[in-house]
Amino acid sequence: MNRKKFIVNSAMLCGGALIFPAFSSCSNLTDPSLVTRKPDISFSNNDSLAVLTAQISSSSSIIEASARSAKEIVIATASTVITVKPEGRKLRLTQSNGESAFLRFGTVKTSPSVILEHVDGRIIQESSIVPSGIGNWSPEEWLGKAVLVLAGALTVWIGAAVVKVVAAAIAFVAMNVLILSTIVAAAAIMVWLLERTGWSFEGLIELLRSGTLWIEELLRSIFNP
Repeated sequence: MNRKKFIVNSAMLCGGALIFPAFSSCSNLTDPSLVTRKPDISFSNNDSLAVLTAQISSSSSIIEASARSAKEIVIATASTVITVKPEGRKLRLTQSNGESAFLRFGTVKTSPSVILEHVDGRIIQESSIVPSGIGNWSPEEWLGKAVLVLAGALTVWIGAAVVKVVAAAIAFVAMNVLILSTIVAAAAIMVWLLERTGWSFEGLIELLRSGTLWIEELLRSIFNP
């Protein structure tokens, strides 16, 4: 092969890689491992609330396994792939373009909060997860507020790749993995938080398995505030 033909063929290879990023070695726009691996959970921008709820509920064993063994979960949508993986007291979320962020608990003044931050510590969003209204809030109300807050943060971070209700479904999965994995790790921060929220490992797993009506209503309230 002469030099001119070699250059032309190389250019065509890189051009094809831009069109098909899963096979690209000339472009770093997409991590091939995130594209080729079979997803653990799949959501679509066109899924109904009932379908999204069923997918969340049927993934309870995947969520539990991730929390117990820090196993990565791959969540696919029609336009992007999100991986979720516990790392200590944080949850790493990674998009298919390789961009990562950490999800963790914190405080806004003295209120429990959820923080989504860049890997270098820059805050993407931090919001209180205290439910609205007056009284003793149930574990479901605390979880619902946390999912609502995270859904808003993910909508900002992911951008137009997913619609708001799919961001809420991803947030529901991610928030449960974060809570359950932190309980498993027996992190000190959870002692105070568990007293406030009433969250327990068994209670959250049961909600995932049998709380389909509640989950669907939560997604609806986020989709139609």
